[in-house]
Amino acid sequence: MTRASRHASPGEQSCPANAVSFSRSLLPHCHAFFALVIALHFPKPALAQEPSLEIEALPERFRLVYAAPADCPNWEAFSRLVRERIPSDWEASPAELARTIDVDVSRRGDRYLAVIAFSTTSGELVTRAVTGVLCADVVNGIALVTALAIRARGAETFEQGATGAASGPESSSVPRSAADAPPAAAKRAASLEQTTQTNTPTSPLHLRVGLLAAVVTGVGPDAAFGAGLFAALEWPSFRLGLGVQRFDSGPVRASDVPAAFSLLSARVEGCPAFQLGSRSALEPCAFAEIGSFHAEAQLEPPRVSVSKPAAIAWVAPGLLGRWILRLDPILVELEVLGRFPLYQEKFYVQSEQRQVIFRVPVFSAGAALGLGLRF
Repeated sequence: MTRASRHASPGEQSCPANAVSFSRSLLPHCHAFFALVIALHFPKPALAQEPSLEIEALPERFRLVYAAPADCPNWEAFSRLVRERIPSDWEASPAELARTIDVDVSRRGDRYLAVIAFSTTSGELVTRAVTGVLCADVVNGIALVTALAIRARGAETFEQGATGAASGPESSSVPRSAADAPPAAAKRAASLEQTTQTNTPTSPLHLRVGLLAAVVTGVGPDAAFGAGLFAALEWPSFRLGLGVQRFDSGPVRASDVPAAFSLLSARVEGCPAFQLGSRSALEPCAFAEIGSFHAEAQLEPPRVSVSKPAAIAWVAPGLLGRWILRLDPILVELEVLGRFPLYQEKFYVQSEQRQVIFRVPVFSAGAALGLGLRF
């Protein structure tokens, strides 16, 4: 049996499927035909692209917007606290397009509230708050939250960008399984979002001790100067204090008689506290003093030929106002006071007739300046 073969017309050349032998002129066309068939039925698989180095070289930038009262740390201090915690290149230049993180510090009664607002990669707005008595502590706390937000957001953006660059056109169309573990940055962001409020790590109790110099009335006919020691336990809104003071009038003339007066007293006080700023406070206090009041006439013959010192008990309740300036650990105090001695005793000399030279007044005023340490 002979094989039938079909010959191409002058304008057509082909390679029949049952052809056993071919002429040399048809071989190049057959090769092209089979190459085309293979290319159409077996497409070349897509190659995964390498992650772009530009993702790491150009991380996401952020711009901080900060607002705070005048008695709180300023913009430079806040931004420095953030840079200390995340020193990498995250700050945007003034002309650069960047995401904004808003930080607002305000006062709420005797406390400060700092709120940070930022958006996640999905566009969700997230806010966090820090509250405390001292504005410096509140700003320090919100700076930590800001650094965590920048670090989590920047790492999340980088990991998502690297994942997208490494995914080819085939794999990018496949939906991600719900069982897949989230990236580490997403875990950190989720952990941050679970926190509804961060409290500043401030100690509820402080101790302050120091020295003071004071001037008062009521210790002799003129103002008397003195010095003392003070100590106080300090809670956020209350103070309990102790003090010891001594005042001396020095040589004075009382009703034209040379004399000297002195007062040694101890004081206990209780004070509510009102914050005037991150470093200052006002303390209106009620106190009670107990001690010994001493008087002695100086010899001046023939008018005063015998001097017999006299001492009486001193008991005086009173009120004071104190302004505090904290430059931790240094403490500066300025106070004014008024007290009411309960015993208005008279002091006299015996000459031809008894002569009263001084009487403890009903009211005594004073002022003091103190310097101490706060722990």
